[in-house]
Amino acid sequence: MDRLLIQAVNDAPDAILISDRAGIISFWNSGAEQLFGHTAAEAVGQSLDLIIPENLRGRHWDGYGRGNGNGRNEI
Repeated sequence: MDRLLIQAVNDAPDAILISDRAGIISFWNSGAEQLFGHTAAEAVGQSLDLIIPENLRGRHWDGYGRGNGNGRNEI
């Protein structure tokens, strides 16, 4: 079952990515490659700033911090 789930997530047409509390990308599927134009090799290990426009980063990180601060998403 795990193998099938991993394959489904990797091959999903939707962008699926995972980042840690610091906003560092740890997973990037083929849908994310298509949507954002970066390969998994380029994205994994990078900050979410890779896909957040510079003029929106302040607001993004404010909300990201609130969502991660207490373990609940209250944005």
